[in-house]
Amino acid sequence: MSKTELTNATGQKTAGSSNRWKYMLWAAAILLIAIVIYLTTLSLSTGASDSATTLHERPDVQIEWSIEQYPAVVLQPNPFVLVLRDDFGEPLTDSVINVKLEMLNMLCGDYLFDLQETSPGQYEGDGMPLMAGLWRATAVIEPANGEPFTISRTLKAIY
Repeated sequence: MSKTELTNATGQKTAGSSNRWKYMLWAAAILLIAIVIYLTTLSLSTGASDSATTLHERPDVQIEWSIEQYPAVVLQPNPFVLVLRDDFGEPLTDSVINVKLEMLNMLCGDYLFDLQETSPGQYEGDGMPLMAGLWRATAVIEPANGEPFTISRTLKAIY
Protein backbone atom coordinates (compact mmCIF):
# COMPACT_ATOMS: atom_id res chain seq x y z
CA MET A 1 0.00 0.00 0.00
CA SER A 2 1.42 3.38 -0.90
CA LYS A 3 1.25 6.47 1.25
CA THR A 4 -0.16 9.59 -0.38
CA GLU A 5 1.76 12.81 0.24
CA LEU A 6 0.53 16.26 -0.60
CA THR A 7 2.79 18.71 -2.35
CA ASN A 8 2.45 22.42 -2.88
CA ALA A 9 2.97 24.34 -6.13
CA THR A 10 6.77 24.22 -5.79
CA GLY A 11 6.80 20.48 -5.19
CA GLN A 12 7.54 20.64 -1.43
CA LYS A 13 5.88 18.13 0.85
CA THR A 14 3.05 19.59 2.91
CA ALA A 15 2.06 16.58 5.02
CA GLY A 16 2.06 17.63 8.66
CA SER A 17 2.26 21.34 7.93
CA SER A 18 -1.28 21.90 9.21
CA ASN A 19 -0.22 20.51 12.60
CA ARG A 20 2.82 22.80 12.63
CA TRP A 21 0.57 25.82 11.99
CA LYS A 22 -1.72 24.77 14.84
CA TYR A 23 1.22 24.61 17.25
CA MET A 24 2.54 27.96 16.05
CA LEU A 25 -0.87 29.58 16.52
CA TRP A 26 -1.19 28.14 20.03
CA ALA A 27 2.30 29.35 20.94
CA ALA A 28 1.53 32.84 19.58
CA ALA A 29 -1.76 32.96 21.51
CA ILE A 30 -0.06 31.92 24.76
CA LEU A 31 2.69 34.49 24.23
CA LEU A 32 0.11 37.22 23.56
CA ILE A 33 -1.83 36.33 26.71
CA ALA A 34 1.37 36.41 28.78
CA ILE A 35 2.27 39.85 27.42
CA VAL A 36 -1.21 41.23 28.17
CA ILE A 37 -1.10 39.86 31.73
CA TYR A 38 2.37 41.33 32.31
CA LEU A 39 1.41 44.78 31.01
CA THR A 40 -1.83 44.80 33.00
CA THR A 41 -0.01 43.84 36.20
CA LEU A 42 2.67 46.46 35.57
CA SER A 43 0.15 49.25 35.01
CA LEU A 44 -1.94 48.30 38.05
CA SER A 45 1.03 48.08 40.36
CA THR A 46 2.58 51.42 39.40
CA GLY A 47 -0.41 53.54 38.47
CA ALA A 48 -1.00 55.21 41.81
CA SER A 49 2.60 55.49 42.93
CA ASP A 50 3.76 58.21 40.55
CA SER A 51 2.57 61.16 42.60
CA ALA A 52 3.96 62.76 45.73
CA THR A 53 0.43 63.85 46.67
CA THR A 54 -2.76 61.81 46.58
CA LEU A 55 -6.31 62.96 47.28
CA HIS A 56 -8.82 60.78 49.10
CA GLU A 57 -12.49 61.62 49.55
CA ARG A 58 -15.05 60.16 51.88
CA PRO A 59 -18.63 61.31 52.37
CA ASP A 60 -17.63 63.60 55.27
CA VAL A 61 -13.83 64.00 54.96
CA GLN A 62 -11.37 65.25 52.35
CA ILE A 63 -7.79 64.03 52.75
CA GLU A 64 -4.65 65.25 51.05
CA TRP A 65 -1.72 62.87 51.60
CA SER A 66 1.75 64.11 50.67
CA ILE A 67 5.22 62.68 50.87
CA GLU A 68 7.51 65.71 50.92
CA GLN A 69 10.62 63.93 49.65
CA TYR A 70 9.46 61.85 46.68
CA PRO A 71 10.29 59.20 45.71
CA ALA A 72 10.93 58.20 49.30
CA VAL A 73 14.52 57.36 50.22
CA VAL A 74 15.33 53.95 51.72
CA LEU A 75 16.47 53.82 55.37
CA GLN A 76 16.01 57.56 55.85
CA PRO A 77 13.18 59.47 57.54
CA ASN A 78 10.72 60.67 54.88
CA PRO A 79 8.16 63.32 55.93
CA PHE A 80 4.54 62.20 55.45
CA VAL A 81 1.83 64.89 55.72
CA LEU A 82 -1.94 64.35 55.90
CA VAL A 83 -4.36 67.27 55.77
CA LEU A 84 -7.88 66.46 56.97
CA ARG A 85 -10.84 68.71 56.15
CA ASP A 86 -14.59 68.33 56.54
CA ASP A 87 -17.22 68.90 53.82
CA PHE A 88 -17.02 72.67 54.34
CA GLY A 89 -13.21 72.80 54.09
CA GLU A 90 -12.72 73.25 57.83
CA PRO A 91 -9.78 71.41 59.44
CA LEU A 92 -10.49 68.21 61.37
CA THR A 93 -8.52 68.45 64.60
CA ASP A 94 -7.57 66.06 67.41
CA SER A 95 -7.50 62.94 65.23
CA VAL A 96 -5.25 59.95 65.93
CA ILE A 97 -3.42 58.64 62.85
CA ASN A 98 -1.31 55.46 62.65
CA VAL A 99 0.50 54.50 59.43
CA LYS A 100 1.91 51.17 58.30
CA LEU A 101 4.37 50.87 55.40
CA GLU A 102 4.50 47.43 53.78
CA MET A 103 6.45 46.42 50.70
CA LEU A 104 4.31 44.96 47.95
CA ASN A 105 5.03 41.37 46.84
CA MET A 106 7.88 40.98 49.35
CA LEU A 107 8.40 39.75 52.89
CA CYS A 108 10.55 42.68 53.91
CA GLY A 109 9.04 43.74 57.20
CA ASP A 110 6.62 46.55 57.95
CA TYR A 111 7.40 50.00 59.28
CA LEU A 112 4.88 51.54 61.72
CA PHE A 113 4.71 55.20 62.70
CA ASP A 114 2.27 57.82 63.99
CA LEU A 115 1.35 61.23 62.61
CA GLN A 116 1.14 64.14 65.05
CA GLU A 117 -1.02 67.22 64.58
CA THR A 118 1.34 70.13 63.78
CA SER A 119 -1.34 72.70 62.93
CA PRO A 120 -5.16 72.50 62.79
CA GLY A 121 -6.04 69.59 60.52
CA GLN A 122 -2.42 68.93 59.45
CA TYR A 123 -0.66 65.79 60.68
CA GLU A 124 3.01 64.94 60.12
CA GLY A 125 5.35 62.03 60.77
CA ASP A 126 8.39 60.28 59.34
CA GLY A 127 8.16 56.97 57.51
CA MET A 128 11.15 54.84 56.55
CA PRO A 129 10.94 52.27 53.72
CA LEU A 130 13.37 49.43 54.36
CA MET A 131 14.14 48.52 50.72
CA ALA A 132 13.88 50.11 47.28
CA GLY A 133 10.71 49.24 45.39
CA LEU A 134 6.96 49.69 45.53
CA TRP A 135 5.32 50.11 48.94
CA ARG A 136 1.79 50.50 50.29
CA ALA A 137 1.13 53.04 53.03
CA THR A 138 -2.05 52.42 55.03
CA ALA A 139 -3.32 55.06 57.46
CA VAL A 140 -5.85 54.28 60.17
CA ILE A 141 -7.54 57.56 61.03
CA GLU A 142 -9.55 57.96 64.24
CA PRO A 143 -11.38 61.32 64.12
CA ALA A 144 -12.15 63.01 67.43
CA ASN A 145 -15.90 62.80 66.78
CA GLY A 146 -16.44 60.01 64.29
CA GLU A 147 -15.85 56.41 63.34
CA PRO A 148 -12.30 55.24 62.51
CA PHE A 149 -11.53 54.59 58.83
CA THR A 150 -8.62 53.47 56.68
CA ILE A 151 -7.05 54.90 53.53
CA SER A 152 -4.15 53.53 51.46
CA ARG A 153 -1.77 54.71 48.79
CA THR A 154 1.27 53.33 47.05
CA LEU A 155 4.67 54.94 46.89
CA LYS A 156 8.08 54.35 45.39
CA ALA A 157 11.24 54.04 47.45
CA ILE A 158 14.74 54.49 46.01
CA TYR A 159 18.33 54.31 47.31
